Amino acid sequence: MNSSNNRLCKECNQPILYGRKDRKFCSAECKSAYHNKNYQIKFRNKAIHEKIIQNNYHILKSFFKEGKTVIRKSSFDELNFEFNYFTTIYRSKKSIYFFVYDIGYAPIIDHNGIRKLLIVEYQEYMKTYRFDAWRNIK
Repeated sequence: MNSSNNRLCKECNQPILYGRKDRKFCSAECKSAYHNKNYQIKFRNKAIHEKIIQNNYHILKSFFKEGKTVIRKSSFDELNFEFNYFTTIYRSKKSIYFFVYDIGYAPIIDHNGIRKLLIVEYQEYMKTYRFDAWRNIK
């Protein structure tokens, strides 16, 4: 079926010579290329955030020993740990823990004023905590 109208492919701008009247691409290759580009643009930020979270997890995992571990904040800074990226929050009576999957940290300052991180593993009792983002909003 030849078409006399001037339909152009959304990917390569070549004329679409055959097919349905509402066809948008000249070939399956152009259709795939077009959608792959749009998918990459749409999910670029998501991929960047996932990469940062994965990096944070590997850094935490490298320092974590069984039980609790205390490490200087400067060690995390050297490895480009991104403190704004985490997956879960847990608030205890004394601290706020920021978890990346199953390993978390609480910022602490020791008696000499040195900034450190208390690294812990996620515990079963922490599942009962419910974070309420609207709690302090008036």
